[in-house]
Amino acid sequence: MLPKFRAWDKQQQCYFEATHRLMIRLDGEVYNSEYGDIQTDRFIIEPFTGLVTEDGTEVYSGDYIKSGHRGGTVKSIYQIEYDKIYACWYGSPIESSKHCQPLGEIRFGAVVVGNMNEGKKA
Repeated sequence: MLPKFRAWDKQQQCYFEATHRLMIRLDGEVYNSEYGDIQTDRFIIEPFTGLVTEDGTEVYSGDYIKSGHRGGTVKSIYQIEYDKIYACWYGSPIESSKHCQPLGEIRFGAVVVGNMNEGKKA
């Protein structure tokens, strides 16, 4: 499977689609083919976690998901992050005192409710 990314444009305040001028390279760097330079300071690169919710939404780093731990009924909102030391995806709770949870523990019934750039959906 090829790596998959999305990028938040800090200047335009929106996500961009890869074009013939701007590309996200396989190493995650944003490259401007017109000028031949790297545009890393302008963009926040968010890798795909490999998780797709039951409604077909792809989950990326920085997304907020609402889910119950192991499918439980008590729902919490987690921000998805990557731990470089342990090489794993996890959810960091943003609205409760719960501990961080591995992505595998909170994937059941998960719904994407926003992301770190655009905020939470109502």
